[in-house]
Amino acid sequence: MRKIRIALIGYKGIGRMHSHGYRNVLTFFDLDAIPILKIICGRDRDSVCSARDKYGWEEWSTDWTEVVRRKDVDLVDVCTTNDLHCQISVAAAKAGKDVVCEKPLARNLGEVLEMVRAVQAARVRHMISFNYRFVPAVRLAKEIIEEGQIGEIHEWRARWLTELMDPTLPLSWFFQKDKAGYGASGDIGSHIIDLAQYLVGTVIEVASSSQILTHERPIEGGGGRMGRVDVDDAVQFLARFEHGAIGVFEASRCAGGYRDEFEIELNGSKGTLCFNSKILHELRYYSTMDDKRVRGFRTIFVGNEFHPYKESICPYGEIIGRSDVFIIQAYEILRALATGANLSPDFKDGARCQAVLEAVAASSISKKWEIPDYSQIDAKV
Repeated sequence: MRKIRIALIGYKGIGRMHSHGYRNVLTFFDLDAIPILKIICGRDRDSVCSARDKYGWEEWSTDWTEVVRRKDVDLVDVCTTNDLHCQISVAAAKAGKDVVCEKPLARNLGEVLEMVRAVQAARVRHMISFNYRFVPAVRLAKEIIEEGQIGEIHEWRARWLTELMDPTLPLSWFFQKDKAGYGASGDIGSHIIDLAQYLVGTVIEVASSSQILTHERPIEGGGGRMGRVDVDDAVQFLARFEHGAIGVFEASRCAGGYRDEFEIELNGSKGTLCFNSKILHELRYYSTMDDKRVRGFRTIFVGNEFHPYKESICPYGEIIGRSDVFIIQAYEILRALATGANLSPDFKDGARCQAVLEAVAASSISKKWEIPDYSQIDAKV
């Protein structure tokens, strides 16, 4: 039984969910690997020490440069602010560590290409945390599409909405280009871009419009001083896919009443598929092949009869929750590392998403259709 010794860099928000996945994966899955929660790292000494105790890690540190070089670490999981993704991932790869990194992969395509080069040169395995690919309903949707049950895909539409519109919210890193790289487009839009390319195919052209709706926010500890917001609060864009499908995307952090909710819909020549993130265990399906007298949308419950994790997560058809998805992600990471398989989705998948994000940002400025640049990604970088 192989032991996978993990270092988690970043402990707030999403780092907590990654900890949950690693800590609980063996409760549900049989694996040829045991996750060792070796060390958790963060900037604030007291907070990261508290996280160590709360999340079940063996050690804590405030120095990520030391952590990635440790001989007793096999996997580095990067859950920091976006401005640190590149340098931590590159350093970890050079130290011979396998790497998992949160999305978006970095602040721009240049940083992403540096990350891809580093993991390729070091021949380490790598993953971007597009964890919605592991949702059983999404897996079933991919099977339905690949089997041709909705025919040739003509249209894709997706929206991710959440509410961060309160103008008194402080100027956190989410609202600053030098730390985040992007606003709503990268923060939440990256997930639906990845799902589009996973389920439909390569995006070849985009036309976008973005808005900053709250231009200033209070600086934390700034005594009432205000700071400038320089990333988008909302973005909408059209897309064309390689096989002729068209797409509509929307990502907004100013949608009152929504709490991190996304919907996707695929219209094909033989039917339609719909998925809503608030109902993780369901798909809505319409088939033009049904008898016209009974034709209509049906709800597919993605329970124990269908999904690939049915023997482990929700084996009796229970409802899956968002925290379960991080357990599944931990399983996929550990299974690959134990068997020698490549991790997926990997940094090249993250780079293809980043190329679309760059084109979306460029189109918002140029007011023209822009083409994502995959040339350096598809070449051996």
